[in-house]
Amino acid sequence: MVVYGVTLDTAEVAIALGIAVSMLFYEKQNLVPGGVIVPGYVALTLDRPYLLLSTFAVAIITLFALKKVAGYIVLFGRRKFSFMMLMSFVIAWGIQSLVALALTYGQVASVGPTGIFQVIGFIIPGLVANSMERQGITKTIYALTIVSVITYVILYAVTGK
Repeated sequence: MVVYGVTLDTAEVAIALGIAVSMLFYEKQNLVPGGVIVPGYVALTLDRPYLLLSTFAVAIITLFALKKVAGYIVLFGRRKFSFMMLMSFVIAWGIQSLVALALTYGQVASVGPTGIFQVIGFIIPGLVANSMERQGITKTIYALTIVSVITYVILYAVTGK
């Protein structure tokens, strides 16, 4: 089975390395890189910047949607986290559906059914948005970039992929 262009074994190693590097980074910098499993998935997709940009865009849109909705309903704790996860899923799915509708048959054949707008899973943007809400957008992107690159370098050294 292939996940993000690598075998399932390599993906498992990437996620495990991402968790380990995340823990060490948090201990030293006190910054969360978007969630424990996020750096492993991001490390697997560093060679596809459109995935990263789409994922960050959905996370930021989710964060702004949370701020708008929070003025009307009480959101805190698990309710807020669940809302962000659901909202990121709906936003990513909605944008991908709109892109798929806008593409012609020839474009779908060359770039796929959702074009260049794809996100890293549907859960990852919600986890990133949750960290952005807690510690800020720039700190989260900084932490995620550092931890993901370190994870990628270690993964490449260990597996050669």
